[in-house]
Amino acid sequence: MSIADELKKLEGLRWNGTLTESEFAQAKAAILAQLTPVPESGAADEKLGEHLAAVRYQNELERIDREWEQEREQYMTTGKDGSRHVPTAGDGLVTASFTGVFGALWTILAFSIMDFESNFGPPLVIRIVFPLFGAVFAAFGIWAGIQTAQKAEAYTQAHAAYQRRRAALNPDSFR
Repeated sequence: MSIADELKKLEGLRWNGTLTESEFAQAKAAILAQLTPVPESGAADEKLGEHLAAVRYQNELERIDREWEQEREQYMTTGKDGSRHVPTAGDGLVTASFTGVFGALWTILAFSIMDFESNFGPPLVIRIVFPLFGAVFAAFGIWAGIQTAQKAEAYTQAHAAYQRRRAALNPDSFR
């Protein structure tokens, strides 16, 4: 295992909480102490510099990836079976369509079976609440569908920004 790999592994252990800052510093010092003294030569210094640059570059990529994973969680939705997934505009369209159609049908049917002129049948309150339920259901479903579509669009924009941040990272800038 190269020094860069060992340092990368230590960084991962520190990040996930296995190592404290002081434990990390001690382990890092121990790894660096294992280096055999190299005569002053440009090639050895350059090789070590390349290793350190590679470690710094990988650490920065991992930091960007960790930040994205944390940010990504705010966009996730939970399905009826408890699974988590990224919303899509199609999810919003389906939600709005089904609930809107169901609510509209409920309202139409509720109005059609109610006889508002007759004194017989259900009380006036039920005659009003039943159709109103369908309208409220349709409105809520359409609102939920729009919210899902907006969340999907926000996710798409955030993911594109993450990819741009990652692509803009230049390995040569760590040398």
